[in-house]
Amino acid sequence: MILFKLYHNRFLFEEAPENGGGGGGGSAAPSASGRPSLANPAPEPTPADDEQPNPPPPSDPGSPQGDPPSQGDYVLTFDDTFSGDETLQQLLTETGKAHGLPVEGLSAFIKDMDARLAAKATEQKQAQDAAMEEAWRQLDGEWGRDSDARQMRAVQMAGRLCRMAGIDQSVFNEMGIADHPAMYRILDAVGRILDEPALPAPPGRQEQQARGEARRMMHDPEHPDYSAFHDCDHPRFAEVRAKYMRLMGA
Repeated sequence: MILFKLYHNRFLFEEAPENGGGGGGGSAAPSASGRPSLANPAPEPTPADDEQPNPPPPSDPGSPQGDPPSQGDYVLTFDDTFSGDETLQQLLTETGKAHGLPVEGLSAFIKDMDARLAAKATEQKQAQDAAMEEAWRQLDGEWGRDSDARQMRAVQMAGRLCRMAGIDQSVFNEMGIADHPAMYRILDAVGRILDEPALPAPPGRQEQQARGEARRMMHDPEHPDYSAFHDCDHPRFAEVRAKYMRLMGA
């Protein structure tokens, strides 16, 4: 059996072609698939093939190699927590591209700074809320049992003054002072001045006081003569109009 295997071993015929047996003389033919045969030694790579590989073709043959990326290729990452708008995003993108800043590093920097600013804003808001609560505690302590009533008078006075000025009461919200204790103090003081009996006018100021009363008749809906002044069908229309002319001419 051993002799049979040795006799039919093709490598023995390759090493000894002079025997001419088995048709195994010469090198093995290439495989039909075109791949190199394991029986043939691999060719030595040339320096040109090993050291100078062909560069891959550019993605855009029309653009030269080495051009900077277009604006569309420079895209920063903004997640849902970013507090800026699209205008700020575009500004940051253009600035980063103009200075050649790396996209990944700049995106991480923006996210970190935005988080820091948001935390700082939250801290400031908490401090403002705490100060507001303390101011309200002081106001309630000073006004005592009358605190609710005086707050309501301040609200009514705000509406009264707005109607006199011809503006909407929502202006207090727009100004950010609608819930500020200091504004309640001011309106409460104004309400006490207007609701208290008028003090005797000093000599020489009677004319100013009379014209002030006439203006209230015309512009203050809370004045008792306001309705009669503007309603020609009111029973006291003529009386109030005469009173107004008398005050203006005093």
